[in-house]
Amino acid sequence: MAEVLRRKLPGVALKTNAGEVEFYNGRIIYASERVQWVQMKHPLHKLVYLMGETFLYWCERCKCDVWEQEFIINHFRGCPFCRGPVKIMGEGEKVRLHFRFAPDTSWSQWWAQRYEW
Repeated sequence: MAEVLRRKLPGVALKTNAGEVEFYNGRIIYASERVQWVQMKHPLHKLVYLMGETFLYWCERCKCDVWEQEFIINHFRGCPFCRGPVKIMGEGEKVRLHFRFAPDTSWSQWWAQRYEW
């Protein structure tokens, strides 16, 4: 029986008054091996970065987002679902972002996923 990988992002997602996760569209405008800068369609946050555990990759084999955090947890540098190779999300690629924070307010970060808006 195949092992089932469960995703659990850290912290709590910022939600609307209706209880839905609040997503914003964006486009990666710069990507290196350490940071991705995203220009967002947000009234206040026009430019954010993905770095460290929020750094975003894409698995072409199983069409899945992979975050650096999943490499850290699984101790494997490929897709945690199919074990295939992943690529860094690059300039011009569309994403949607949401904001997560620690309940004790010790940290907060933007998280992204590949998304055709």
